[in-house]
Amino acid sequence: MKKILHIVSSWGTGGVERYISNYINEMDEYIFDILTIRKCKKESVFTQPILDRGGEFFSLNQVEGNIFERTSSRKKELVKLINKNKYEIVHINAGTADAFILAHSVKKQLPNIKVVMHCHGSNVEAPKKILKRAFHEVCKFIYGNNVDYCIAVSDITLSWMFKKSTLKNKPYSVFSCGIDIEKFKYNKSDREKIRKELGIENEFVIGTIGRFTQQKNPFYIVKIISELNKLNDNFKFLWVGEGKLLDDVKEKAKELGIYEKFIFYGISKNIAPLLSTMDLFILPSCFEGNPIVGIEAQANGLKCIFSNTITREVDVTENSDFISIVNSEKIWAKKILECKVPHDRNLKNITSSIKSSGCDMKENSIKLSNIYNILTERK
Repeated sequence: MKKILHIVSSWGTGGVERYISNYINEMDEYIFDILTIRKCKKESVFTQPILDRGGEFFSLNQVEGNIFERTSSRKKELVKLINKNKYEIVHINAGTADAFILAHSVKKQLPNIKVVMHCHGSNVEAPKKILKRAFHEVCKFIYGNNVDYCIAVSDITLSWMFKKSTLKNKPYSVFSCGIDIEKFKYNKSDREKIRKELGIENEFVIGTIGRFTQQKNPFYIVKIISELNKLNDNFKFLWVGEGKLLDDVKEKAKELGIYEKFIFYGISKNIAPLLSTMDLFILPSCFEGNPIVGIEAQANGLKCIFSNTITREVDVTENSDFISIVNSEKIWAKKILECKVPHDRNLKNITSSIKSSGCDMKENSIKLSNIYNILTERK
């Protein structure tokens, strides 16, 4: 069994955690250990599959001091961990180019270790967005060549993360993290069961799945629902997820007098039945790489509305609309209302459409395994 060290900023319930957890079940020849940078490991629905396959969790110590002292400490700790556990490959999952600093540390101290840089994001979050963007570009320029293989989940994330000279001199691949297509197919029994549990009768159910963070634009969702409620009030909004902004979002919904329209479901180990419960899926994110949840929703046959900041590559079934998130909550509300008509799930050719778009998890796990094999054979 080959041991791979996957580095993530934190471990929770996001798309990166989901893809790592899913892939380990498809790649029998590997053990994935997880190293978190900013936060200690927390309980997550995606933890157990890693442990079941013999993986371990580590986190870098959160030392005091200035940025240079913290960076130096992280470098030493990372190199020590790699030496101790004899990893052949370090797979860094990131959204911004400051991750190249870690890659540089590995390549400088342990030149025989192969480093994969895997980009899942396409922008930075506020606050200090301009400063963060500048730091991203500096890190990309100075440290961007310190990798052995580049992976991006979409074309937009490829250009965001990797400079042209890196892509000219290093091998790279672009593919979605992918999904288990069969798992997310629409199930009428699940729909009826969950709707009964949640007390939903004939209401039109709009839904989203994601963390309560600035990136996911949760306050904008509340504004959209406020505008929708002025047009038609026979609906519920099913919100699946958790995050630091959850309480603030609830307060905003109460302030606008629409709290009863929301079902704050929390997190779930199995979101497929929840997708079957919905009639429409929306994702007005500020930015995304190539959101897995959007592909899962389409696999369920749902009509989807995405923000126009999200790559069109997510539209794998041609059943999606893209709308601006700049002062356009009324437009979102009207578009949602247009979708509020009796309709059957769009189930025709879903499997073939998703596979042809390169979003089948089983096929993409083979791609990743081949990348690992190529890198270890070069030693």
